[in-house]
Amino acid sequence: MQVITGPPPETLALLASRSLLRGEAAAGGPQWLPAVLVFGSIAAVAYADFIVTSISLGYLYFLPLGISAMFLRSQISYGLIAVCVFLHDLFGDPYPSPGARITHNLTALVGFTFVVYVIQRYVKQRELLDQAVRKQRDQLLQDVELAAQVQGLFLPIHRPSIAGLEIAGTMRPMRGVGGDYYNRLNNGIHSVSDGDRYVTLLLADIDALSRSLRYINCGHNPALLFRRNTRDVVRMNSSCLPLGMFDNVSCEIDRADLTAGDLLVMYTDGITEAENSQGEEFGLERLSAVIRRDSLLSAKELTDNIFQSAAEFCREVGFSDDATVLIVKCNFDGA
Repeated sequence: MQVITGPPPETLALLASRSLLRGEAAAGGPQWLPAVLVFGSIAAVAYADFIVTSISLGYLYFLPLGISAMFLRSQISYGLIAVCVFLHDLFGDPYPSPGARITHNLTALVGFTFVVYVIQRYVKQRELLDQAVRKQRDQLLQDVELAAQVQGLFLPIHRPSIAGLEIAGTMRPMRGVGGDYYNRLNNGIHSVSDGDRYVTLLLADIDALSRSLRYINCGHNPALLFRRNTRDVVRMNSSCLPLGMFDNVSCEIDRADLTAGDLLVMYTDGITEAENSQGEEFGLERLSAVIRRDSLLSAKELTDNIFQSAAEFCREVGFSDDATVLIVKCNFDGA
């Protein structure tokens, strides 16, 4: 046997209340409250108009009609105009003549209609504006998502596999799109720059066979070279101006010898300038301490620990800039 059942009573009540409300008003909030407020206000004004005989209270109907114009459907709002005119005619003061009665009711009808029309026109314009803003916001989110996907194409998909070297890197943009890149160089920066925009660059060339390092630092945060034998953390300071500021720039190439277990740590200021709630920066000293403490870990584990340490330091505030870490660990001869 097949049993056909209808929706529960609360669903019917919800559908009925939504049929009274405008689309935007029915989208959120209590569905019954506007209708109850409007009809309750009309009843209260009608009762006051009935018991007060010294003055006319017909102007008080503007309140429930204004509420109905904001929340209820247009057909219902205009229908309530006729209801309010009828109630005021019924419970209001007696008229001296039929002509005065007709004139008074027509005046009330025109006044009520004008108020409802103006409010509904304003509300409709606000709805159209909100829809346009939401559409632009959705489009912007789609554009940001697309830009994030494009930016991901500039980053390595897999970690490079080089004998004697273990490489790990992570870039975490503060928002969907960031300005940090590694392992690729964007040529011709100055040709598309007006001099006010520039790019800092840190370029390192490691020869695993000769166990040597050549590097250039163009206005970037100093890379950190951890020496396993002495446990010193050497700062590889800037030796060149940022790219894009000037047409011709001469850069000095610095060199260093490497041994098994040495670590090269490159990062962006999103790590060192991460602030806690007291305004203190994570800084190079804390970063160096993490490197010394976890130098025996893999490059990937050390990268994760640096991010975790910085995130815990600024957990009450959060990162204020893109954060990137790139680590090269010298595992010569399988050390």
